[in-house]
Amino acid sequence: MTTEGPVRAGFDPLSPAFLADPFAVLSSLPRDVPVFYAPSIDYYVVTRYADIEAVFLDTRDVLRRNGAAPACATRARGGPNPSCSRS
Repeated sequence: MTTEGPVRAGFDPLSPAFLADPFAVLSSLPRDVPVFYAPSIDYYVVTRYADIEAVFLDTRDVLRRNGAAPACATRARGGPNPSCSRS
């Protein structure tokens, strides 16, 4: 995968430290870098709620830019994400 932007080589969401207390790990990340590439999982990580919601609501643009859509999930504010329809 070709990456653009910041890379957090030490970030591993499957590490014992993250699994024990994800909020402590996330709070230690710089607030001015809400999106970064994590080589340990070969994915970009989005850390701010508003940015996460935007990704889930705009799957077509995310897919066009990155080649992979986010996993579909129930929206926090009102049911299924209409962008995730299987049609």
